[in-house]
Amino acid sequence: MNTEPTKLTLYLDCFSGLSGDMIVSALLDVGVPFCVIEQAVSALPLTGYTIRHEKEIRSAIEVSRFHVNVMQQQPHRHLSCIRDMIENSKLNDHVKHISLAVFEVLAQAEAKVHGTTVEKVHFHEVGAVDSIIDVVAAAAGIDHLNAAVACARVPLGRGFVNTQHGVLPLPAPATLTILEGVPVEGTEVAYELTTPTGAAFVKALATHFGPIPPMTPIRVGFGAGSRTLKERPGILRAVLGGNNAMRKLLLVVFSNNPCKQNHAFLHALDLKQQGHQVKIILEGEATQCLAKRDGKFGELFALAKAQGIIAGVCKTAAHGCSTGDPARNVVDLAREQNLPLIGDMREHAAIGKYVTNGFELVMY
Repeated sequence: MNTEPTKLTLYLDCFSGLSGDMIVSALLDVGVPFCVIEQAVSALPLTGYTIRHEKEIRSAIEVSRFHVNVMQQQPHRHLSCIRDMIENSKLNDHVKHISLAVFEVLAQAEAKVHGTTVEKVHFHEVGAVDSIIDVVAAAAGIDHLNAAVACARVPLGRGFVNTQHGVLPLPAPATLTILEGVPVEGTEVAYELTTPTGAAFVKALATHFGPIPPMTPIRVGFGAGSRTLKERPGILRAVLGGNNAMRKLLLVVFSNNPCKQNHAFLHALDLKQQGHQVKIILEGEATQCLAKRDGKFGELFALAKAQGIIAGVCKTAAHGCSTGDPARNVVDLAREQNLPLIGDMREHAAIGKYVTNGFELVMY
């Protein structure tokens, strides 16, 4: 878990509504690695399902799509069952806290609608394995990004929906109850745009509703839901942004070329003088120069340390000079440094710039 103070904001631009799978899909597209989702879901004592994610084109936009394939019948669950499942899992405390907060919101709304107590609420749709996975996966994504959540005004459909309780009007009673106190807008779309799970997620986590708050966008992602409607494309746009004053720079030096190494250090020194916080990580055989600290390279390294620039070492070469997966080594190192990377980790060995949680990843 990222224990750094939150420096980023994740804005959910829900022009097509909100659902659990749309939120997870958008988190994947904005940069949460799929392995983060896999690890979180595997911590739950659930069976009879598979998960996957893929890219698709939706309204001429490339989007991510998160799938939960349920292969066997699942039991309905009470809140106490779900609470025990999450609390007794190996999820970290922050992911547990987020997940439980979402289910508490759901349970309170269901209890109010059905005239019962929270503990007696018998979850149907939102107690199914796919909904539990959506909630925990979304919680793990937010934990990974270490971002505050903001949300646009929540759109609501009209008409009717078939549920375990029978035919209900849209917005579903539980959804509208959850959204008490939240800015919403009605539409003429005859479909459930916002589900109880999507509504509960933003009710539990969002600190701002309305237009996009002041920020510097760092990464934009698009997550697809299960349907494309004539009136709405079924896409959730996620904007990850931060404050310029909080930006940091992470330089990963791949090349053994002393000129490029020197350039990286000089660039870091210049950024430091501009007020940026800088971290340098040397990759591969470049570590030999670090160990020797000789010549111009050593002088620049010493100067960087004197200027308060942090330097670290990754011992595995990035261009096939040694065994192992170079991209994985970069990811592992970043995690050790508490710098969650954004983007497909397989791409980090080849592509020039990536944005991380407040850090720009620059490769030489």
